[in-house]
Amino acid sequence: MPPQPSKQNPCREGPSREARAPEPPGRAKSPSTAQQESATVVGDEDALTLPAAASEAPRVTEYSNAGEAIGPFYHASGGSDNMWINDFGWSEVDAVRSTSCTFVLPHGVGCAFVPTDRTGLEPTSLELQGNGLIGDSSDLSFPLRGLVSSGGLLRLNLSFNQIGGRLAELLPWNCLANVEFLSLSGNCLMGELPEDIGMLTSLEELWISANQLMGQLPSAIGPLTLPRLRVVAMSDNLLRGCLTVLFGGSGLSPLQRLDAANNGFEDSAWKSLAAAGHSRRLPSLTSLDVSGNSFVERETSALYRTLLDSVPSLAALRV
Repeated sequence: MPPQPSKQNPCREGPSREARAPEPPGRAKSPSTAQQESATVVGDEDALTLPAAASEAPRVTEYSNAGEAIGPFYHASGGSDNMWINDFGWSEVDAVRSTSCTFVLPHGVGCAFVPTDRTGLEPTSLELQGNGLIGDSSDLSFPLRGLVSSGGLLRLNLSFNQIGGRLAELLPWNCLANVEFLSLSGNCLMGELPEDIGMLTSLEELWISANQLMGQLPSAIGPLTLPRLRVVAMSDNLLRGCLTVLFGGSGLSPLQRLDAANNGFEDSAWKSLAAAGHSRRLPSLTSLDVSGNSFVERETSALYRTLLDSVPSLAALRV
């Protein structure tokens, strides 16, 4: 069992609003100034200060290429604060060397070809697992989106770091159609698994265990939208509902390994597994772990035997 990640949510507060300079004595305030300032309601003894009107909503920071996002991502995820375990090729010193001498390919970044400088960087893989990264998907300036949005990414592994916020907001899902391997296990991610997961049509392995994900599985995670998905690891979350969407329809499922342990799945999930096995829709399944869920014990033994009998390829089963 891999080490459990820190449950600290690495949310960072945004920049504080600058204090407004006081009006000169005896000077009347213009209507626009009065509307922007906080209003004060005076009671018998205390005054209640109401917040100023909300400013324009923040926008997602955009980058013209992945190389442009390297420096901002390094700073935003704790690299410049010496939190990264390995930051070779990410610092400003390495950036200067990349443009003036030979290109320094940053640690964890893979490319189909080595460009002459960072502006030509098009990553095919980003593997920074267990590297001490921090971040929060709710921070619209968090540069991860710019780093992985080139469209050529095949592997993304950010497991066992301290990345928090809602999973749905973390990645540019529409740019990840070529991703075959995605691992975000062991972080502090929250919310539901988004329907946009269906945009990863090349996905073969999905690892999202040991987070704080909740809700039901989206219909887009089934074989009709993800026909190559063979490994799903989503243990140690707060997921619930049914597992039927993973087998989808009457066709054959490519699933080889499913780890859904320690969630909130109930009997309907277990029964859907047995039904899929009985109808021979799981011909490739070799490993299944659904232990630590809310199954009724008296029904589990019968369904356990049904699944073993109907899925000859099953070599490891935990309930």
